[in-house]
Amino acid sequence: MRKHSGFTQEEIRILKENPNTAKLTESRISLTLDAKQTILELNHNGLTPREIIIKLGYDPMMLGKYRTRNMVRNVLQDAKSEQGLHEGYVRTAGK
Repeated sequence: MRKHSGFTQEEIRILKENPNTAKLTESRISLTLDAKQTILELNHNGLTPREIIIKLGYDPMMLGKYRTRNMVRNVLQDAKSEQGLHEGYVRTAGK
């Protein structure tokens, strides 16, 4: 897997076409609420982060090893948080 600093314009085009993508910048991808619920279900069924990302229609090579792992980890943390699951990111500025 490659070291990942940002997405190319072609990768952005591909990622935007995925219905599980809620929002995308050159360096950040956020998932829809449905995608996050799917991650919880697949994780509960014992799939690895890489397998989960593939099931969601993403290329783990494009996302990179750490982003792939962290996407799943962040959803699991959000599910346990006070806010619960939500679409996209919760702004944490000023906290």
